[in-house]
Amino acid sequence: MAHFLVVEDFPPMATLLATAIRREGHTVSRAGSIANALSINESFDHAVLDLDLPDGNGVELATTLLTEHRVDSIVFFTASRDVQMLTEALRLGLVVDKAAGHDRLMSAVRQLASNSGIAGRVAVAGSPETLTIHATGRSGTRRKIE
Repeated sequence: MAHFLVVEDFPPMATLLATAIRREGHTVSRAGSIANALSINESFDHAVLDLDLPDGNGVELATTLLTEHRVDSIVFFTASRDVQMLTEALRLGLVVDKAAGHDRLMSAVRQLASNSGIAGRVAVAGSPETLTIHATGRSGTRRKIE
C-alpha cells in the first residue's frame, strides 16, 4: 500500500481521483492548491498533480516536494498545452493528458505503485486508444512499452 498526495483544484475531479486510488488499496491526502499541499505535514510515496493550479503550477510544487524529499515520484494529470511546462513536467515524472482519460492515469498509478524503485522518468501520452510509456530505470536503460 502506498500513500498518495492528490493536488487538483476542481473538486469533482479530485474526488474521482482520490476514490479511484483508494479503491486500489492506497491511502490519499487531497489538496486544492499549492499552499494547501505544502501545509500538509506528511511525506508521500507518490503525488498526482495538476499542472494548472490557482496559486502556481504543478511543476513548481513537484520541484519543492521532490527537493524536500516529501514525495518519491510524481504523476501529472493535466489538460495543459503549454509545451515548456509539459517539457519541465516530463523531467520530473509521469505526464498523463486528461484527454487520455482516467483509465490511463490509473495505469500510470498502478505502475508507479508496483515499480516505485525503477520508474525514474516516465511519459504517458496519447489518445485513449494508445498508451506509450518511456522509462529510464536506475541502470539508464531506456525502454518503450505499448
